[in-house]
Amino acid sequence: MNDAFTAEEREIFYRVIRTRRDVRRFVPGEIPAQTLWRILEAAHAAPSVGFSQPWRFILVRSMETRRKVRALFEDVNAGQSAQIAEEPRRNLYDSLKLEGILESSLNIAVVCRDPGEFVLGAGPMPQTIRDSVCLAIGNLWLAARAEGVGVGWVSILRRKEVETLLGLPERTELVAWLCVGIAEQFEERPMLETAGWKGRDALGDCVFEERWPGLDPVQRAAQEQFDRQSSRYGKGHILENVEDVAQALKTIPFRPGATALDVATGGGHTGLLLAACGYRVTLADLAPGMLARAAALAAERGLTVETRQHAAESLPYADGGFDLVTCRVAAHHFSSPEEFVRETCRVLRPGGHFLLIDGSVPDDEPETEEWLHQVEKWRDPSHHRFLTPRRWAEICGAAGLKVLLSELHPFRQPDLQWYFETAATPDGNREEVLRLVREASPRVREIMRLGEEDGKTVWSWSRLTLVALKGAG
Repeated sequence: MNDAFTAEEREIFYRVIRTRRDVRRFVPGEIPAQTLWRILEAAHAAPSVGFSQPWRFILVRSMETRRKVRALFEDVNAGQSAQIAEEPRRNLYDSLKLEGILESSLNIAVVCRDPGEFVLGAGPMPQTIRDSVCLAIGNLWLAARAEGVGVGWVSILRRKEVETLLGLPERTELVAWLCVGIAEQFEERPMLETAGWKGRDALGDCVFEERWPGLDPVQRAAQEQFDRQSSRYGKGHILENVEDVAQALKTIPFRPGATALDVATGGGHTGLLLAACGYRVTLADLAPGMLARAAALAAERGLTVETRQHAAESLPYADGGFDLVTCRVAAHHFSSPEEFVRETCRVLRPGGHFLLIDGSVPDDEPETEEWLHQVEKWRDPSHHRFLTPRRWAEICGAAGLKVLLSELHPFRQPDLQWYFETAATPDGNREEVLRLVREASPRVREIMRLGEEDGKTVWSWSRLTLVALKGAG
């Protein structure tokens, strides 16, 4: 047996994989019996633990049965929609077509039949019996795509109700309800990606060496804090005003098709401005909740962005892949600003720019620097450290970046209550912040513009805007 495949055969195989889609829209027509049988033969050829072959395929052609299943879907789907708190996201969900139960040629219920006996290899991991059925489904799906047949998996069902409808015996459970038929078309990209529900994860985010990558304590604290508080950073947050970014961008040359990476994107406000300006944007953040909300906001505005989840100190990108790297009001949470800037320099192309906007303090004001550090740490324990303009310039220089612009601007903060609520500051910590405000020295009060207005405590951050250039080599 010649077990080698030609280059052409390999390319065809990978093309089938790349173009497989979860199909929801079908046109009238029957699948030829021979074609359907070939597809089922491919499913039946799947690997299985202990050669158990636990899969069974129930071909459901009856419209009566399918109507009952669709009614179950509609009931469960309404409940799923009601769980989505944000109206734009819920409206997007409601606009998605998530089944083709009645329109498809037939439905296939793929079930798992427990062998009820010793299965070689399954003892320590009994879930591998059910996992084997999923391998059969994968084979079925790819074979169907090769035959030009569409398949859609309907998972928005209550399993027990469907099992009762099908009359499944004991030790047999539903794994998948598949809609199978003549596809209206095979989309170029997955529907959920095109609709802006979720982008495809980069392979680099899914491949690790030797063991699961860990976060250091500072990174973990930031991830937990901002995932928990992600709803506070969208519409209405003070960072939604991106005039500071727009002003800084005037100093950075733009070319059509330029790529930008927004690190610790938070609510995505900076990255979405870049996308609106014509950049091809990647939004990166440690907190999945932040990325989900930023992606939803992008979809609402009709903007296309990619999202990536990772730490700022380890950027999973090739060298020289970006024209611009931005980071706005986030770097004070990083465990290693030095490593972040080194990584930024690495992923910038020669001639690329780094834009940093963050809270800071004037150079040579150690008392104010320490006071602000203590206030921030009590308010939000995930805070690490504000750095002075001089220190940022030193870090950039050491990494190989030339600072072109470094300016401090006062940034008026809302009152303390807003400040506390945004970070969900515990009551005890709030008392410590209030104590620091009461005990602030005249010099601190002067630099921070700390005072009282209409019974509210007000002050101004010094916000640093820094633009740096990566040399041509």
